[in-house]
Amino acid sequence: MKNKQLLERLDRAVREAPVGLLDTIATQPVDKMDRHDRFTAQEDVRPLQRAQRQILALGTAAAVFLVALFGWYLPYMSVDGTVYLDVNPGVGMQVNRNDQVVRLQALNGEGQGLIDGLSYKKGQDLYELTGALLEALERDGYLHRTDDVMLVSVMHEDLSRGTEQLHEITEVIDSYLVTRKLNPVVLGQYGKPSSTLDDYATRYQVSAGKINFIRNLMILNPEFELDELVFLSLQELIGLSDRTGLNLDRILDEVRRTGDTQSPDPDTGAGEPADQPGSLIGRERAISIAREFIGGGTVVEFELDWDDGRPEYEIVIVRDGVEHAFDIDGYTGRIVEYQRERADDVRPVEGANELIGQQRAITIAREFIGGGGTVTEFELDWDDGRPEYDIVIVRD
Repeated sequence: MKNKQLLERLDRAVREAPVGLLDTIATQPVDKMDRHDRFTAQEDVRPLQRAQRQILALGTAAAVFLVALFGWYLPYMSVDGTVYLDVNPGVGMQVNRNDQVVRLQALNGEGQGLIDGLSYKKGQDLYELTGALLEALERDGYLHRTDDVMLVSVMHEDLSRGTEQLHEITEVIDSYLVTRKLNPVVLGQYGKPSSTLDDYATRYQVSAGKINFIRNLMILNPEFELDELVFLSLQELIGLSDRTGLNLDRILDEVRRTGDTQSPDPDTGAGEPADQPGSLIGRERAISIAREFIGGGTVVEFELDWDDGRPEYEIVIVRDGVEHAFDIDGYTGRIVEYQRERADDVRPVEGANELIGQQRAITIAREFIGGGGTVTEFELDWDDGRPEYDIVIVRD
């Protein structure tokens, strides 16, 4: 309201007031204010309001910046999986969900010498960087002999994504080798990352991919010892496998040996990776693989699960107070994932005199349904301090 209008209304109100009203108002007692409020202080608050608006604007801008920053960081800088290339030089590439390398790491002295000559930039395309590494390996003489071996390992929580990534990388490698007329042995594997693999890799100064490969060799031949294999070269490991008659196709997802046909045949499909489902290895074989890997133990959990359409045996074994958890491929017997931890609240089950044991429990369950059937889940549980076998059997 304008000052002039305000004064006119006050004047009109005074003139129209009843006689004696002003005298009555003037004689009324007035309580004095202890302190001025924002209206009686007669202060100019506009600078404060401007400051508040500026602070609010800065806060809003900061929030937008943080949202944009994390929106960029999560897909582009966070690690989604790791790819290892082992020849003699070993390198690891941590990859985001867009197949960009956010960290390139040398795993040994030769690997450091290899990447020192690269013009790597964070966020570089995985397959472009793989091509650059192949050029460096060829330049330094690691791919010229037919007995040279390259191990490609993809470690990813999502096995279907890991399989896809492994196939794409080996295609890049095959294309390069064919173009350059090189014939080294190329082995490919995928698996889930594991703190156990990382611990052994750190202890022995090798890649987690090589540890995973050696672990699977030990599954095929339980007489092998980690301490004896870990210091062998890939060529020596392949030679040992050949001499002992091991079938590497059971533990590897890609195998390219010298002289393999690289171009797919349009009629036969040769050159494409085999992925035809076979028969399940069975419960007893899966448990045997797990026990052989850790040297015995008691099965406390067993389940046949399907991961992305592929069967996996999930097994937990307790040995010497340690709980060992396995995911084992139902077709090949390959250990897909392995972890271990102290089993403080897991009780030893088999071998105790008062328990009927795993085999007897399964026999009772099969007899109850008329015999036969496939055990898909097995677990020893404790209900109010009393042991119970939880068993699931599938029967036609």
